[in-house]
Amino acid sequence: MPGIGATLAAVIACEINVIERFGSAEKLCAYAKVVPTTYASGGKVAHGRLLPSCNKWLHWALIEASWVAIGYSAYFGAFYQQRRARGKKPNTAVTIVARRMCCILYQLLQEKRDFEKQPQRAHTQSYPRSLRVKTDGTTTACC
Repeated sequence: MPGIGATLAAVIACEINVIERFGSAEKLCAYAKVVPTTYASGGKVAHGRLLPSCNKWLHWALIEASWVAIGYSAYFGAFYQQRRARGKKPNTAVTIVARRMCCILYQLLQEKRDFEKQPQRAHTQSYPRSLRVKTDGTTTACC
């Protein structure tokens, strides 16, 4: 994956251990401390700080990998710039990139395959960006 070298890959592998212990990508993201807390009351939802008690080493590795990926990958660089254009601060935007990387990592580890850079393709269907369609026809929402 872009941004993940030998050292960060070793840290991530040690901290995740076995991917089967996480039921979904969202649970891995929460464990990696790249998900904000959510406060909801009376139909209003607000997001706050990151979750307090999570794996600090996995969080550190994903944030470091995100900074490198922003510089070397067109996909992650554009994703970061999109978030910055929406008014997010640099550290917040890089945390959002780290969350996207964590979701991709989860998928790669579940399928036991390597990262493959694929060319950008035009969207032919009008699915929301957060909705993913699996090969078996089911849909999941992730990151």
